[in-house]
Amino acid sequence: MFTMPLTIMAGGSRLAVVDGYSTPEPAANMVEIFSGGMDDGSNQVNIPFPFYINGNGHTAWHPGSNSYLLTGSSSFYNSLSLGPNPHPPLSGFHFGAADNSIQRLCIQDVPSKGLFRIRYEGTASSGGSLNNPNIIWVATLFDKGGDNKQYLEVAFGIHNRTLGTFGVTHGYSGGPFVNGGTITANSSYVFESDASGNNWIIHPGKKVIY
Repeated sequence: MFTMPLTIMAGGSRLAVVDGYSTPEPAANMVEIFSGGMDDGSNQVNIPFPFYINGNGHTAWHPGSNSYLLTGSSSFYNSLSLGPNPHPPLSGFHFGAADNSIQRLCIQDVPSKGLFRIRYEGTASSGGSLNNPNIIWVATLFDKGGDNKQYLEVAFGIHNRTLGTFGVTHGYSGGPFVNGGTITANSSYVFESDASGNNWIIHPGKKVIY
């Protein structure tokens, strides 16, 4: 069945947002940068292009053990909120954020496609076993293209925190945020914004093709 693209990037149609499920990139295809166990902590991942949120471009991103991807390091694990009083008070994305733990973190840089992937494997508790996750997500950040929009695709596998905090936050009191609602496991979503990383929209049941 043919699906009309929701969004097409100008100048060659490099990216399109369409209906469907983008399965999480396997860890075997990626570079492992952390394994073991971490509760209430984060790692720093440096990406090769600035990805914008709240008007600022960031190349350093921090995937947290509690299942968020933020512009800074955080150990916050309770009362997590996108807004209006965000907790933690940092810009970024929550992918079922709660008091979780992480057992493996992998990355993949694909410069020929202008994208960078971050894979999280964790557990919906303060501890878990390596190779036995019950939360899996892969966030793919795309470099800006011809239409000067930004896209982040998150592909979920198994997910035992579907009621955790899900959406985008600008990280300051009273700032804009978008609540994505309840996560559907084994599904993908596309986060779309303008060139400055403002005015975010979350498209459920979508994927990015390139």
